[in-house]
Amino acid sequence: MKAKKVLKIVSNVVVTLIILLVAYLAIEVIIGFAQGRPPCIFNHYIFVVQSQSMEPTIHVKDVIFVRRTDFASANVGDIISFIDINPADPIYGQYVTHRIESINADGFFVTLGDNNMGICDKYPVTPDNFIGVVDHISPFLGTIIGLFTGNATFIFIFILIVLFIIIGLEVKNIMMIKDKDKREKEKERIKEEILKELNKKE
Repeated sequence: MKAKKVLKIVSNVVVTLIILLVAYLAIEVIIGFAQGRPPCIFNHYIFVVQSQSMEPTIHVKDVIFVRRTDFASANVGDIISFIDINPADPIYGQYVTHRIESINADGFFVTLGDNNMGICDKYPVTPDNFIGVVDHISPFLGTIIGLFTGNATFIFIFILIVLFIIIGLEVKNIMMIKDKDKREKEKERIKEEILKELNKKE
C-alpha cells in the first residue's frame, strides 16, 4: 500500500514536471515567433538544417542545438551559427551554420562551410550577428520530424526528447566547468606546496 502511494506521488511529480517543461517550451516558441527568432530552450537554440553547406558533418534536415554563449568563447574549428549579413546572398538576414576557419586582425571570425570548396564567407562574423556554438547534432531527430510532421503524438514525443537532450547538454557543461575548477584548484595546491618546499630550503 505504501509503495503504491509513493509511486502515485512520483508519477504526479513527473507529470507535473512534464507539463511545466512543455509549457515552458510553448512560451519560448511564442516569444521566439514574436521576436522573429528560433526558440531558445535552456540556453540552446534549435535549428533544422536546410542546406548542404556543412556536409558531410551536418546533413540537410539534421537538427542542431546551438548553445548561446559569449562571442569570445568560440574558437577556430568550432561550428557556429550566425545571421547572414551579405546583401548579395539569397539568404541575407537568415541563420547560417558554418565552421570558424580563422580569426582576422579585428578579432572577428572568418567562416567556411565544410562543403563550400574552400571558399570562405565574404563577411566575417562579429559579436552583432553571432548566435552561438553548435553543441549537438542530431540526425535522429531530423528523421522523426520528416516522418511524423503533423502528428500531435509524435510532436509531443519529439518535444520531450529535445528537452531531455538539452538537459543532458547542460548537465555535461556543468560537469565540465566543475572538472575545470577542480583541475585549477589542484594546480594551485601543487603550486603552494612547491612554494612551501622552496621556502623551507631557503
